[in-house]
Amino acid sequence: MVIALADMDVPGSFDPRTLFAAIDVVSRSNPDNDWVGKVRDNALIGVPVYAVFDPRTGTGAVLTDIHPTPDGPRYATRKDFVYGEDVTIAEWTISTEDLPRYGSDPGEQP
Repeated sequence: MVIALADMDVPGSFDPRTLFAAIDVVSRSNPDNDWVGKVRDNALIGVPVYAVFDPRTGTGAVLTDIHPTPDGPRYATRKDFVYGEDVTIAEWTISTEDLPRYGSDPGEQP
């Protein structure tokens, strides 16, 4: 999660709408949790930017622009990327050049 320190300094739970972004790395054993469930849930609770990094495939996506739908809030904009590209998440740009991928040994690609 990317959140201002002041927004975490509150009694009880902090408001998810104060997040700048949520970032997840896809689980090797349960990818639908990040690609389906968390995409739906983060839009529903108002997380403005959700970034998903998938070491299984060397790809990912940044989802933004929550809008209402008959099935509840959903992200309207999805920007896909492949590892090696720079990715903008909220106001930060990061390199994905050296991100690791899943494999049985550290240098192996899936």
